[in-house]
Amino acid sequence: MPRTICCIFDAYFASFLTLLVLLPVSKAKINGVFSEYMAPVGNGFVEYAANFPKALEKLKEAGIDKYVAEYQKQFSEWHAQQ
Repeated sequence: MPRTICCIFDAYFASFLTLLVLLPVSKAKINGVFSEYMAPVGNGFVEYAANFPKALEKLKEAGIDKYVAEYQKQFSEWHAQQ
């Protein structure tokens, strides 16, 4: 992406991105589960059929559904104000 476009993009979304820090769900926990379970599946290091369901279950236990719902809520509120 050209530098000018990046700057415009960064400025446009800066007000929204600052809200993400306030997410109540532990993003660190989700990232840890993603690294441990999803990355090996996505990179083909482990068999998809045998490991994806477990990886998805671990993400749900870590709070991915709440995280996505809160992200969508905050984005929708931010977008409505633009």
